[in-house]
Amino acid sequence: SPSYYIPSQFWYKYSYTQQIYTSEQLGFGKGVISDIAFYRTDNYSSERIRYYNVYMVNTSKESFTGGDWVTVNEEDKVFSGYITFERQSWNFIDIEDFE
Repeated sequence: SPSYYIPSQFWYKYSYTQQIYTSEQLGFGKGVISDIAFYRTDNYSSERIRYYNVYMVNTSKESFTGGDWVTVNEEDKVFSGYITFERQSWNFIDIEDFE
């Protein structure tokens, strides 16, 4: 279901989210992910700029139950920097290639 707070809640200085996508949802069994995107649905100010660290890991999990986060390490970081989120549009993040 859609969330206005993914990948982050702009009203707070710090937020943390995790999402799980299966290979079926991504449309391939094995491959390279070179960017990710989020659609910003709100109509607040024209753009939101925020500093992000993005981590990616492979997991056997299919869902989260009660705050059982997937552990990430510094080596799992695929992006670090500022991202501008334009309203009512897809916002792409160019990440280090992830297999």
